[in-house]
Amino acid sequence: MVDASLRSMILQIMRTMRDEHGISFLYITHDLATAHQISDETFLMYQGHTVEHGVGTSVLTQPRHPYVQQLVASIPRIDMKWEGTITLPDNAASGHSAPVGCPFTARCPYRMDICTTTMPKLVQIGADDQQAACFQYEQQSVAHS
Repeated sequence: MVDASLRSMILQIMRTMRDEHGISFLYITHDLATAHQISDETFLMYQGHTVEHGVGTSVLTQPRHPYVQQLVASIPRIDMKWEGTITLPDNAASGHSAPVGCPFTARCPYRMDICTTTMPKLVQIGADDQQAACFQYEQQSVAHS
């Protein structure tokens, strides 16, 4: 945790090193704002599992996985008044997930029966290089094949 001006300087140094010297960084953070600023490729994880992957900032600007959608929607915006409440199911609030299936099932508004028994794989979404581990996209991929 550093203050905003120091964080800005560090990110600028990282961008300069990347652009001028071809240096790559593995940047692990909970701060989506800095991830958005620095990332060429983004992986978002939930309980140790990659739920979405994309090139550039597509994961943060056009989230596909329900967890990432909720995560991005929860980011406070200075130009909008917060309205509403956040309610978590008891088992999701404790951070425990089912031993099988999608770890986000308890919180997911789109859950299907298969989500409780099978771990979804990352599947390609659309023409870009974005991927999400969600059966709602896997079902669409099968339908378009």
